[in-house]
Amino acid sequence: MLKNLGKVWKDTRHRLFHQFYDHTLSIEENIARRPSRIDENHWRWFIDYRLSKKTRERQCGRRISRGEMWTIVHKRKDGSYIHNEAQVIGEKITSIERDDASKELSQNDSLFQALGKEHLGRVRGVGSGPCPTQLFGQSTHQLGGMSSSVNHDIQVEMNEIKSQLEASKLQVQNLETEMKQEKLRRQALEKAVKFLIELQGSNLPPEIAAVMNAFDSDKVNGPVSPGARPSSSASHDAQNHESDND
Repeated sequence: MLKNLGKVWKDTRHRLFHQFYDHTLSIEENIARRPSRIDENHWRWFIDYRLSKKTRERQCGRRISRGEMWTIVHKRKDGSYIHNEAQVIGEKITSIERDDASKELSQNDSLFQALGKEHLGRVRGVGSGPCPTQLFGQSTHQLGGMSSSVNHDIQVEMNEIKSQLEASKLQVQNLETEMKQEKLRRQALEKAVKFLIELQGSNLPPEIAAVMNAFDSDKVNGPVSPGARPSSSASHDAQNHESDND
């Protein structure tokens, strides 16, 4: 039962295609002359399916070239060409395909050599799906243009990165200069405080001790306490000063 239904469906599709499809007309013209009960989108899909390379290969039981595909759809049921121009092109394709390499899908296959450059947005012999760049990739001219554009963008980006690196380098240099200046100021202040301590010769006031703690925090002896005594040399000078006063 299912086998018989499948055969009826196959015969019906075959009859519809050959009854309503005219090889001498364009795709749009063939869609316009579709059966009245069939939707336009369904008929368009059906034509694309019938004309597709995969369908033809399935019918032939082997892989076929674009040139052979073109020849098939431009022949009548009895094997004759639909018009003289088609016959001239078909015979040219047959002659070209004596070289097996011309049968491989490419921008230099038998169909390309016979008919020339592909139309924009469509590839002959493979239906209305893929466009030339999808099947064959970019042309050398297009790739060259893309390469120039990409190189320009890369150069611009590299210049921007270089400028950013130079700016960062300058910031680091300025920071290093500021750190050196701050270190010199710190050393000068430390010397000044020590000098004042030696002159005072007594216990350090809390504010002075705090400054010394900051200076000596990284030293092994630890911070200076508010009750810290001055150095021995300072004590000695202070004692001598007291003796002189007596």
